[in-house]
Amino acid sequence: MSDMNKLMQAFMKGNAKPVQERKFQNISDRYVDEKGNPIPFVMKAIPQSYVEEIRAKHTRTDREGNEKYDAVRANAEIAVKSTKFPDFTNPELLASYGEQDPIDLAKRILSIPGEYANWISAATEVNGYTKDFEELVEDAKN
Repeated sequence: MSDMNKLMQAFMKGNAKPVQERKFQNISDRYVDEKGNPIPFVMKAIPQSYVEEIRAKHTRTDREGNEKYDAVRANAEIAVKSTKFPDFTNPELLASYGEQDPIDLAKRILSIPGEYANWISAATEVNGYTKDFEELVEDAKN
């Protein structure tokens, strides 16, 4: 078997390493545990099929037939789906802020622009994108 054929085996179904959860300490220092340490956010990559669904959901065609893509809202939804802790879809957490939309909840919890940008950046990173941080900050501001 050639070296290329051996390497090709790594791509066969079932041979990929499982996607791991990652902790991000730098999202916010305002939410702390009983010892005063910032509580890390736990995030995990989502499947490409989810990203495609989210992008399609946030693409609209105007009256002239031009497509408009709401990247800010799409990136926030990707971040919500990538965030395992805290769970922005938790009914009790939503109710405690009087919110129904997990994205609006995230905006309330991460109300300082830098925190929100850190969260979007972490979601981008955990999903394997290499987008410039400056672009993320601009997206978060819009």
